[in-house]
Amino acid sequence: MMVTILALFFGFLGGLGGNSGLNFVDLAAARASFTSYMPQMKDAAPFVKAKNHLDKKKPSKALKIYQGLLDTNPDAAPYIKAAMAEAKIMDKDIPGAIFLLKQVTKTKKRAVGLSAHEKLAEIFLSEGHFVAAVSEYKKLQKRVRSNKKYEFEIKEAKALVGAGEISSAEKKLLRILGRRISPQIKIQAATQLLHMGKIRGSLIKKVADIYYDGGDCPTAANMYKQAYALAKKSKKPWKQRAELLFKWGRSQERSDRWRSAIKTYRELRKIFPKFEPEQVKYHIGLCYQRIGQDKTGEKYLAEILKDSPKSKYADDALYRMATRRDKKEQREEALQLYRRILKEYRRSKWADVAAWKIGFALFEDGKLDEASKAFERALKRNPKSDYASAMGYWRGRILEKLKKEEAVDQYLDVLKHSTSRYYRGRSIQAFGRLGGRMDATGIDAAVAKGNKGDVSGGVKDLITIYDISKGKTSLTALVEARKLLQKIVYWETLAKFTGATVDTAALTKGQKNSKHLDEIVELIDLGAFEEAAAEILVLKARKSRPESRLARARVLAEGGKFRRAIREVEQLVREVGEVPHPAALPDVVIDLLYPRYYETVIRSEAKKYGMDYRFVLAVIREESRFDPGVSSWAGAQGLMQIMPATGRSIAKSLKIKQFKRDMLRDPNVNIAMGVYYLDRMKRQYKGNRYMALSGYNAGPGNTSRWVRQNPSMEEEIWIEKISFNETRNYVKRVLGTYWTYKQLDGEHL
Repeated sequence: MMVTILALFFGFLGGLGGNSGLNFVDLAAARASFTSYMPQMKDAAPFVKAKNHLDKKKPSKALKIYQGLLDTNPDAAPYIKAAMAEAKIMDKDIPGAIFLLKQVTKTKKRAVGLSAHEKLAEIFLSEGHFVAAVSEYKKLQKRVRSNKKYEFEIKEAKALVGAGEISSAEKKLLRILGRRISPQIKIQAATQLLHMGKIRGSLIKKVADIYYDGGDCPTAANMYKQAYALAKKSKKPWKQRAELLFKWGRSQERSDRWRSAIKTYRELRKIFPKFEPEQVKYHIGLCYQRIGQDKTGEKYLAEILKDSPKSKYADDALYRMATRRDKKEQREEALQLYRRILKEYRRSKWADVAAWKIGFALFEDGKLDEASKAFERALKRNPKSDYASAMGYWRGRILEKLKKEEAVDQYLDVLKHSTSRYYRGRSIQAFGRLGGRMDATGIDAAVAKGNKGDVSGGVKDLITIYDISKGKTSLTALVEARKLLQKIVYWETLAKFTGATVDTAALTKGQKNSKHLDEIVELIDLGAFEEAAAEILVLKARKSRPESRLARARVLAEGGKFRRAIREVEQLVREVGEVPHPAALPDVVIDLLYPRYYETVIRSEAKKYGMDYRFVLAVIREESRFDPGVSSWAGAQGLMQIMPATGRSIAKSLKIKQFKRDMLRDPNVNIAMGVYYLDRMKRQYKGNRYMALSGYNAGPGNTSRWVRQNPSMEEEIWIEKISFNETRNYVKRVLGTYWTYKQLDGEHL
């Protein structure tokens, strides 16, 4: 079992007065994360060996392994038979697979029994046994709840169509459309009705709304177009026709078809001038700005401010007009508009942004005193603003130029109060740049604060010392932060977590079914990690028992459910109590929050281009949370979220033959392509890591435009000037995560 870092700390240091021999090199070695080997899934395990044979299209060899396991592991029989059924399907032995799956369906209250029913239904559907498929889907509906139940209903409807029961299928699907459930589920039902040719008349508008709410705006636009044509033909009331025309335009706009949307909106204004005039003007203005015609777009936004200053779009129009002028030659106009937002729209979502923009604009113009006061006012106005970390850091940059001593205090304030990994990293670097020093005396004061009851404050002070100190002082502060954190009962419990694949002591508390837990342990011993993860999801982790939830996350991770594992631990940390740095957390929590899955292949690919493998880890963590099967709404695929078109281009460069979209779900292929593309971006932007990230997220076209607009800006300012909120935040997140990985390896920022 992995030796914990905490044991090493206390073994070497013996508390505050202990041996000082442990250094950050030892720390990095001790912190060999258990997550680094997980994607290999212990190749020697029998289930893994069998699945490797299946990957190589050798089902007979896999069946031989499974048969041997069946003879020696009778308690795991349902799981082994389910795996054998998969092998028999590949071996074209469908009757044999059905026979095994029917046996597995008798296993109640287990995920494996449910999946056997589902696999049987799929086989019956593909083989044309529609009545049998309907029967299986009905059984599935009785065993599940929520959205999954409706998914099985939709599949049942498909089987009913095959059986010739069109009317029953239609009724079932229409009932689903009327329920208050996930739009994505409704889209599945609507799509099935479309295939059946059952979307007609008034149903067209209803289905268009479903696609719109579910985010499939291209399909929604087509449906609204049809609905509008029907309404026009049947002479529906003008408001109904106007609403359809507006929704058509919104669907085009959300599909990035801005010119088409402008045409639709203008037709709406012409035919129905009384329909929501401010709203229509607002969207026309946005569309013109999207296609680069800012002046034309602003005419529409200015009309809103002139004719309807109390419109709900007025503050947004003001903000967009201000940002367009936020450059040196028009700065005063921009500042006036930002100040107008603060004065007239104090509760607007743009108020905090405007306050931040005012301070940063004054900083850019060299008006340092004014900028410092602007940030100070903004922080007093809303100390919990999303921009508080940014304003605190940039106020430090201003004070750095005015009063060096006060700048150090400002950076310390950011470190004590901010949880932003990006601005904490920047503040650590600035503190070092100013020659800031922190001696060990601050540790005693922080420990005393914690012992007097302010545990959170003491931990924050200790982590600040850890961040900005070096050597023994830094390590001692971290040790004391961990000790202090464990005064909080939940963190004390989590610190005792063993780190074993299944901490049965943690899982069995509050659980009635110990037999199920024994099965999960046995599955992991056999290398049936995916099966174990599926079963752990059936067990309910009680919120009152954080150690049980941590054990659940540990098994999910071992089973390849990396995204679910990270989400489970993120929620747990937030609920138990946010800490300023993950290094203070128990080892297993650290490893699950900042894992190193696929480390071998990441290191190999990064080495080809002289890239720090932890930079790639950071990109993967922020892009996909290490889920190789994830897809974005835009169609990006896999670990490093590569668009299929980009994948085809990269495949040619890497000489990957017969490239297919599905290849992007292969971790090895995806990582090779992603690292290659990152390197391409770095070379295009002269080795600038932050510009490479911008190009990776927003595309080289947008990034090159920002480089032309701001060619000589320093790194930190250039990042703040990125036009797209999504890209700007993405760059900050990845850099913050990269620095966190470095710190967890014992490197000082």
